[in-house]
Amino acid sequence: MGKKKKSSGVPTVHWTATIDKLRERELLEPIVEIIRSNHATMEEVCNRSKTLRIVAARHAAWFHLRSLGFSYPEIGKLWSVDHTTVLSATKKIKP
Repeated sequence: MGKKKKSSGVPTVHWTATIDKLRERELLEPIVEIIRSNHATMEEVCNRSKTLRIVAARHAAWFHLRSLGFSYPEIGKLWSVDHTTVLSATKKIKP
């Protein structure tokens, strides 16, 4: 079998769109701050990793957006995930 290519850690076009959407709404910096406070990077969070540390950072970012009044479908569209994924994730976080 062939060798697996290493991930460059750079978000794909799909995730670049998420970053652009957050930037347009002036939400990128607060979200990056939340992600960093959870010991992760935006690139890690955007690569759909299932590592507990990264998942916790992603869920915290979604929880923050929810606290700003974003609906589950809006957050789902920003991150290209189903709104029920966001619903489930934000219910797990205790404020």
